[in-house]
Amino acid sequence: MIKGESFFNKAIERQGKSKKLYFLRGLTRFYQGKFQQAIQDFESSITEHWFLEPFLFLGLIKGLYLQHYTEGLLYFEEALKSLFQWPKAYFKNKIRSVKRLLFFYSFYLQFTPTFFKGKIKKDIHIWQHHQKLFQELPQRIRNRFQLDFQDFIKILKDLGSFRFSGWLEDPIFKGLFFFYMAKSLQNSGNSYFAWISGNLAISLEPKNGYFYYWFGQYYYGRLERMIRQESLKIPLDLFEILRSILLSYGKAIEIKPELAYVIYPHLQKFQQMKKMKFFFALITGKLLPELKKIIHKYPNYSFPYFAMAMFYFLQGNFSQTEKYIQKGVALNPRFKVFGYAVLGKLYHQKGKRKEAIHLLKESIQAYHQFYNPTKIYGISGIWLAMVYKDLGEWDKGRDVLQKVLTTSLDRQILQKDKELQEYWDRYPDLLSSK
Repeated sequence: MIKGESFFNKAIERQGKSKKLYFLRGLTRFYQGKFQQAIQDFESSITEHWFLEPFLFLGLIKGLYLQHYTEGLLYFEEALKSLFQWPKAYFKNKIRSVKRLLFFYSFYLQFTPTFFKGKIKKDIHIWQHHQKLFQELPQRIRNRFQLDFQDFIKILKDLGSFRFSGWLEDPIFKGLFFFYMAKSLQNSGNSYFAWISGNLAISLEPKNGYFYYWFGQYYYGRLERMIRQESLKIPLDLFEILRSILLSYGKAIEIKPELAYVIYPHLQKFQQMKKMKFFFALITGKLLPELKKIIHKYPNYSFPYFAMAMFYFLQGNFSQTEKYIQKGVALNPRFKVFGYAVLGKLYHQKGKRKEAIHLLKESIQAYHQFYNPTKIYGISGIWLAMVYKDLGEWDKGRDVLQKVLTTSLDRQILQKDKELQEYWDRYPDLLSSK
């Protein structure tokens, strides 16, 4: 666990100018978004024999966060020089440092076109040089440190996947730290810095649904602000933001279906925005082909089908929503969990209660099969209770809600759910039951 900045201030006062303490304080300041102070600490931590990690973070801050693209690459190049100056016996004891360097270097090069767009044109030759340098790294590492074949294969595998086994053993570099950093930077109004930190969090922990949910909220908040301030450029901004919202939420629900309970109200609110029908008419011709490209690019994933289905859902096009949910389910049965929940809700709204009950029960059954056999899928349970209420079968609805209350859904949030208020009035003991 990283200690607070004040701890390192006192430690530096007591122990003098310890290079290691400067580095650790620099890390703390980096995660707090105090980039200029972090730069000073990292520069102060450099020694003749230890400068790989300081240069790594200097490259990350100056290149990505402060957008001094070329300067960032120069720091990464210096870090690589440091690596190849190590004694041969040193390599295996410092494999974690190598993984850090390779991860951030690969992230930097992989995302450079996204981050810098037109800015890299004048320095394109430098970027191409580093792409070539990165591709040559496996063989150079093997030759320099005389690795056996198995070690060499492992390095190749790591470089090819941009994921590193054992990475999460190091608490300093957990995606959660970058996630907290992203939230903090967003709250302080540093939207661009927050976006970079969010990408780093996802790159470190690509199977964390909360990170994708945060990104969906991030883009949703941007869209709301731009509509409110009338600064939205149509169709360019709307196309990029809407695509990002749908794909982020889709990925979040694919990984953690429970997040649907907080995501669905956002989509519903989105659908009800007065200007949305006009906006959709303007961007449909661009967004639909783009979503179809993503489906083609990721044929084994259901989240692009979620994005397509939710696009039609936001337009109020029920038949196309159902079509793409069914396509997603055919590809990945896990998609039944949220997909059939949405279909059940839509059938209920159309007055087809029998079909709605069947679909919502299918959603709950899929959740039992693929996620948790002991708990009910919260959002499907809530919507099923609403169907029973409309049929006058209150006791059935109560039984379902009693099971929902054993899930991880927050009771205080459920208590504020206006759709459920009649249940809380009719069964006042329900919320207090265990």
